[in-house]
Amino acid sequence: QPGGKSFGLGMPYVEYRCKPGTSAGIGRFYSYYLGAAVEDLCGACRVLMQTGQFLLFREVETFIPEYDNHHVAIYIGKIETGDMSESFTTAYE
Repeated sequence: QPGGKSFGLGMPYVEYRCKPGTSAGIGRFYSYYLGAAVEDLCGACRVLMQTGQFLLFREVETFIPEYDNHHVAIYIGKIETGDMSESFTTAYE
């Protein structure tokens, strides 16, 4: 099987293709509204999860199909304590 271990957490990452020039804004959204750690890469951004998993938004010049109703569930809060009290606080300001 290609890639590294997922440590029983399902997929190690999910990659989304996005239009050129949009990955930085996507990263700012996750950082500001969800408090996620984000790595800005050249033409991409990684939204990091506490589990070692991440969402990767990669800018591409190729065709991007229309949204097909797929989704990803993200658990928000502090995994080690189960504390969700700080989730979305910035969104309500």
